[in-house]
Amino acid sequence: MKKKPDNPREFETVFTNVIEEFEFRARGGDAVSPWIRVELVETPAVNALKLEVTPPKYTGEKVVELPSGKGPYFVLKGSTLKLSGTANKELAEATPVVEAMAFESDTSFATVANDGDGRASSPTTAAPAGAGIDAGLAELFEEFRAAEEGDSEHEDFETHYNMGTAYKEMDLMDEAVQEFQTAANLVKPGDGTSRFLQCCNMLGHCFMQKGMPEAAVIWFKKGLSAPGHTEDEYQALRYELASAYEQLGDLKSAREFYTAVYGVDVSYREVADKLSQLKNK
Repeated sequence: MKKKPDNPREFETVFTNVIEEFEFRARGGDAVSPWIRVELVETPAVNALKLEVTPPKYTGEKVVELPSGKGPYFVLKGSTLKLSGTANKELAEATPVVEAMAFESDTSFATVANDGDGRASSPTTAAPAGAGIDAGLAELFEEFRAAEEGDSEHEDFETHYNMGTAYKEMDLMDEAVQEFQTAANLVKPGDGTSRFLQCCNMLGHCFMQKGMPEAAVIWFKKGLSAPGHTEDEYQALRYELASAYEQLGDLKSAREFYTAVYGVDVSYREVADKLSQLKNK
């Protein structure tokens, strides 16, 4: 122990990098202090976080809980975010750490309040569309903002299709499927647009990601049967349908549609390799 320079009657020492519990006492001449025990305590940590999104009223959508640890998350402008967490011990307070560049300068964030049992929650206003996301998503979210201003005719198909796209980006497949199915029911095959075909394609991909190739097959086949589209669009659907059959284990049907793709364009994606692999199965 060393004397403090401003007071010769006081001494001090520093224990660095304490990683184990221990006891110590101080001795000065014949004087000895009692033993003092140093115990290590668990570092405060957040055991769980939950993020809930309340979309703007014009969407008619319910509160959605985002999957933990699967960000970045994309939310519509005007949404409300509720951040909740559970700590491993009681805390006086907790504060969300936010990159200021992702939010408007006048956006305020409430300090996370503790209710005494280690739980904390904080409602905040969502970042504006286009902040910290790519231009394509920013444009998508601005379409929702425009819909809020009263374009009801445009709202029906576009709102549901764009909501489905946003949910799919957030890996919320059940919500995405519901929106795409609603959008598909608002249009008809052969109506002179590609809207029905787009819904079929997106639904097929959603079901593939959900591990439901049977349902994916249904929607890819609906898209193929829709009249009035380009050969490139049908070619893409044939390949996706073959992939769905392959995942389903129906190798005969998978070979049939991969062959159809190969017959039109031998260099299309990896169709030649796919056919070669299936021949060995």
